[in-house]
Amino acid sequence: MSYCPECRYEFEEDVKTCPDCKMELMAGKPVEKPVDRKWVILEKMTSSVMADMLKEALEENEINCLEKSDMFHSAFAMESTSIAGGTVEILVPADQLNKAKNILVQINNRVTE
Repeated sequence: MSYCPECRYEFEEDVKTCPDCKMELMAGKPVEKPVDRKWVILEKMTSSVMADMLKEALEENEINCLEKSDMFHSAFAMESTSIAGGTVEILVPADQLNKAKNILVQINNRVTE
């Protein structure tokens, strides 16, 4: 099989050029390039329930996110409760921060209504 180095689509051996990318095909599957992402804190939350809501909303809007819990939340699996002083950080890629902030504002507006 031949592969396009640009779109990574697979072609039969008799095809020499990708019809979409106009790139010359190569033998063997191209190596995946690692994505170098800078992650930034979107919000520090004291409620793991609110953190889960935000994470779900971000994922529904195709924004990658990570949830970083403090030692008490992660060690004791405190999902439905919050410990005084405990925090959950929601991190997003720096290039998606503005979109994520807009979603956070929308959620906060709904909660306070």
